Amino acid sequence: MSQSPSADAVPFDQTWNSIEKLANEVAATSKEALPECEFYAGLLNRSVSSLAAVASVVWNRDRRGFRVDQQVNVAETPLADELRRSDHLRLLDTVWDGKDPKLALPHSGSEADGQSGNPTGLLLLLCPVRIEGETVRVVEIIQRPTTDPEIQTAYLSLLSALCEAASDFHRNSELRTLRKRRSFWQESQQFARRVHARLSLKQVAYVMANDGRLLIGCDRASVAVCRGTKSVILAASGVDRVARRSAGVRLLERLSAMVAATGEMLWYDGNSGTLPPEFESLLQPYVDESHVRLLAIAPLRDQSADAARSDDSATPTIGVLIGEQYDADWDEELRLRLRVACEHSEVALANALRHRNVLRRGMEWLLQTGTLMKTLAVVLLVAAIAAAMLGIKADFDIEARGELLPQNRQDVFAPADGEVHSLAVEHNTAVDQGATLLEVDSPELDLEYERVLGEKRTTHQKLLAAQSERVRKNTPSSEDRRRMATWSAIEKELEKEIESLQQQLDILDKQLESLKVRSPMDGRVLTWDVSGLLESRPVIRGQVLLTVADVDGPWVLELEIPDHHISHISEAQQASSPNLDVYFILKTNPDVTYQGTIDRISMRTLTDDDGSAYVKAIVAIDRDAVAPLTSGASVVAKIRCGRESIGYVWLHDLIDAVKTWVLF
Repeated sequence: MSQSPSADAVPFDQTWNSIEKLANEVAATSKEALPECEFYAGLLNRSVSSLAAVASVVWNRDRRGFRVDQQVNVAETPLADELRRSDHLRLLDTVWDGKDPKLALPHSGSEADGQSGNPTGLLLLLCPVRIEGETVRVVEIIQRPTTDPEIQTAYLSLLSALCEAASDFHRNSELRTLRKRRSFWQESQQFARRVHARLSLKQVAYVMANDGRLLIGCDRASVAVCRGTKSVILAASGVDRVARRSAGVRLLERLSAMVAATGEMLWYDGNSGTLPPEFESLLQPYVDESHVRLLAIAPLRDQSADAARSDDSATPTIGVLIGEQYDADWDEELRLRLRVACEHSEVALANALRHRNVLRRGMEWLLQTGTLMKTLAVVLLVAAIAAAMLGIKADFDIEARGELLPQNRQDVFAPADGEVHSLAVEHNTAVDQGATLLEVDSPELDLEYERVLGEKRTTHQKLLAAQSERVRKNTPSSEDRRRMATWSAIEKELEKEIESLQQQLDILDKQLESLKVRSPMDGRVLTWDVSGLLESRPVIRGQVLLTVADVDGPWVLELEIPDHHISHISEAQQASSPNLDVYFILKTNPDVTYQGTIDRISMRTLTDDDGSAYVKAIVAIDRDAVAPLTSGASVVAKIRCGRESIGYVWLHDLIDAVKTWVLF
């Protein structure tokens, strides 16, 4: 089988373009989502065709040794037996455990010496396919012998490129598999959260059927529970209610009962010959009725019962999960999905059944002969309490909080931006209307006043100079008369400018005068620590500086009523009187209860710093009956809104919440 160098070179040169095309095609195929057998079949076929090779093989190794995953032309040549000789297998071990491709010349190595080698008369090219430092396959190309080192090197380079593309294919396949598994486990976790979120048996069965169908990936899923020797279908995906009288549902319930009795999963893929006769007699009518192609019925067991069982009997079956397909096959992924759905469904169904049994046992205990009289007594007692809560009337009071304040009070504001430099009052100082409380120093106003005053003086000097120029000559010439007319116009312009500047000075004088903050009324200063609060402190225009109030006049309560209670007060005002009675206590003197009446209620809802809505109300009081009269004292008040049933008086907040959040 020897060939001359020229004969070796010619076919290699002729196939160089096809070799490049082969490398590109295999690299592109490695990115596609193909089955492994299809990818390697394409790789081997292309390599044999492009390189005019004799054959090619893909080897895999497990605990039993090497096996052929894919091959082209090997089985049809006399090389099959030679490639399984021990020296060739040792060559495969060397390549598998190594990292680099290997070229084995014809009849190299010796089986008698225990060396790895090539027992054939052909050229063998071997290269490992490695992923993350681990060999997963070995690709072997069986080529006609050649003695040209360049051609041998080119063959090895091409085989390395093909194996690198195969490595990319395995990486991409693993990545797709991991992504698919991650998506599946996310779906599994979501299914687990939903199926374990409820304890109602019907709701759990509904989630198992509808969400379970999505998790399994089947066309329809159903759930049945065991009741004695029978099985009852509670839910089916895609329907709100199960038509249990239909023939298909009855047949499926009988099949489910038989699966629950045996405890073994039923798989039907179109061939019922391997099933017991009793299953086949029920399965075929159901298949004819439902036209199902594939059917899986998985028993669900109460795994928590294992720890409580002392004998060796089997774990009881509590229900079954049914999956049906109409136009597909059950592959391994669907089987895995069904097993995971069963694991979560078993726990959820067992919990729902235990919860239902607890309620049922409680009702049975209540209806037992020994406890029936006690139950009736409790029911009568509850009924009597409910009747009393509805029949007995009580005062209906709405609680509100607020403060005690003089009715006549006014805030004093800063007239301009500046700094307080003179205080004439302190806390509780008696003041008369118009009396000076403090003075504010405004550098900006002072600077503006000096600027305008300087402009006025300058303009006045210009006016004197113009007047002097106009009367300087006694016998003016015609030219001088024209100049005198010009100066007269200048004088009038300057006089108007002086008049405007004087008006600005008058305004500034008023503003400077307003810096002396005066009391708006007769009364006393309520602001605490006036010196510490304002002395030598900067202020801005509109800032509240002091509060002056007539403490000798009438006093009132200023309440903040929660806005959800305003409706009760409005109804009471319409039913009885707008001046509702108010009973209150002062936190400074909580032992004494005082009385007042509603004077007025604001028509606007406000919000406090915590985001709670309230409505302000003013309560008129007898100042002589309240002691001590402390401005700002905290008050707890109850507004009398008539009489209602004692149940409504106690539970009106709960009733309002139900109306707002449940019934609306």
